[in-house]
Amino acid sequence: MTRPEYKSLGKRNCPPRHQHMKKSIEGPLRTLRLPQLCRLGGDISSVLIVRQESPWNKYRPALLCDIAGEVIIATHRSNPSQLRAVREYPKADAERLIQRFGCLDHANILSSRDCYIDANSVYFFVEDLPLTLWNVVSSPDIYPTELELAAIMSQILDGLCYLSSFGLTHQSLSCGGILLGTNGRVKIACLDQCSECSPTETYTIYANTIPRITMALMQKHEKDVGIAGVNDLNQWPVDSDAFGFLSAASTEPIESLRKHPLVAARNQPTEDLVMLARAVLCAWVSKSRRDVAPQVSTKFGQGS
Repeated sequence: MTRPEYKSLGKRNCPPRHQHMKKSIEGPLRTLRLPQLCRLGGDISSVLIVRQESPWNKYRPALLCDIAGEVIIATHRSNPSQLRAVREYPKADAERLIQRFGCLDHANILSSRDCYIDANSVYFFVEDLPLTLWNVVSSPDIYPTELELAAIMSQILDGLCYLSSFGLTHQSLSCGGILLGTNGRVKIACLDQCSECSPTETYTIYANTIPRITMALMQKHEKDVGIAGVNDLNQWPVDSDAFGFLSAASTEPIESLRKHPLVAARNQPTEDLVMLARAVLCAWVSKSRRDVAPQVSTKFGQGS
């Protein structure tokens, strides 16, 4: 897994600046294409708005980051202090992803309320979370406490069980694909890697990925493939809830794991992670000054 990169965006194939400042609407009123509303229901905040236009008419791409996949940080053209996180996918995936983002609405799943489609791509405006669990694992001096580990795993399990309620299984779940916000919120990302699976297939996938994520958080690395365990039994005693959860993760389905003593009593998991998220963010800001700044490129021009 590669270290997250942050790059300033140089010139992109956007309409010239004067085209952003002037728009015209032609044709009779009945032919105008209004934004499509997906997932119409009782809660208007859960509606996905789909617009058949380029997002770069209204926003300017400014920063390219590798945070659970490539994400563009864009600024509003008339209000540069307004920042949005944008994930871009091939237009061929538009229908499938619009359906996915349009129906999924959960605190531990990355969500989108705005979507743009142009000639080549589909763009989803998503929540802006600056960290992943890989940042936690890659911070050499920062280890989650048992309470923090419980807060992380309870949110992951809640998100996975929600996906399962739609018949979806995350095929490539990893620390690098799970976001962490400074408010302690954990969100499963990379929804393009979810697919429909049978209960047996889902069990097999998660019996492999959940222990690997748990081990990485507990000791910064995994053991041999197919083996769940930790090296430091002083830090994680065999009679601890964390060790018991790790042992159960390779044999029990996610619905049963939610009832494990480690995670069952987590009523305020986000609050338990605020300090961990802040510590990790500070560690990576310090690291970025040495390692990331020299890699700045100019993929998008300043005048785009």
